[in-house]
Amino acid sequence: MIFVAGLKKFKVILYSFFFGYTTTVFLSFLLMPYGLNGLLSGLLAGHALLFFLMLAVIIPEYPVKDTVRVDFLKRKQIFPVLIFVGIFYNLGIWIDKLIFWLNPATSEAIIGPLRASLIYDLPIFLAYLSIIPGMAVFLLRIETDFAEAYDGFFNAVRGNASLQEIETLGNEMILAVREGIFQIIKVQGITVLVLYMLGPKIVAWLGISEKFIHLYYIDLVGVAAQVLMLAVLNVLFYLDRLRDAFWLTFTLLVTNGCFTWITLELGPVYYGYGFGLSMTLTAFVGIYLLSSELESIEFRTFMRPRETNA
Repeated sequence: MIFVAGLKKFKVILYSFFFGYTTTVFLSFLLMPYGLNGLLSGLLAGHALLFFLMLAVIIPEYPVKDTVRVDFLKRKQIFPVLIFVGIFYNLGIWIDKLIFWLNPATSEAIIGPLRASLIYDLPIFLAYLSIIPGMAVFLLRIETDFAEAYDGFFNAVRGNASLQEIETLGNEMILAVREGIFQIIKVQGITVLVLYMLGPKIVAWLGISEKFIHLYYIDLVGVAAQVLMLAVLNVLFYLDRLRDAFWLTFTLLVTNGCFTWITLELGPVYYGYGFGLSMTLTAFVGIYLLSSELESIEFRTFMRPRETNA
């Protein structure tokens, strides 16, 4: 999706997601008599269609010359910091779910070793649906507006532009970051507010117990903070601030794990607060790190050694 967005073919993304998830829903209903196998087959088919539709756009633009390459195994092509960032980020996103799944008091067996937490999974799943507007703004603002401003600034640096031109382009890049983050906060904030007010109706429409509303509200805030954190993390990658990305994802993993475990010990009334507090704290840490980097970006660009081999 990021590659297609980079090609500015946003309609392709829209149509691909529409056809992909329409296929998922249709086949899931059609194959429902086959139980979980049928439902998962519908999910697999829809995601496969989504993947190949966008892949069909990418391949002509990025033609493959070599069938197999092993350059990624060379030491110069291996970046340990990125390995840890990937592990910390994904584990940090899922560790609260894993804690609830591994606790016998809050979960039950589904298939073999796979477990589910009915009290936790459904509210957070509904909350994650609210991420769609914020991710749309993230895609349009960060992956397009900021990306263009970023290219302009660093092309000027590499192209021996005057200091005044570099400072002007640097200010435009900073403005693009601020506007992107502000738009994410505004759109996601409005989405959270609307879904908060519609919470009782949504729960009643789905036939879910009203006991889930409290956890649903907390998860809405946590998911909104996660969108903001993801936008900040993406900008840090653009600016080659791998160490900042490392500490940001490490903060996410440690806080989500610790806070979730503490709230689990405190009891059902506190469920969800660990996830919400962790995401909010991590988002603020990310904004602080990004603000520090954007301050005097010209000086940092010329004087800081590259971190890609860290």
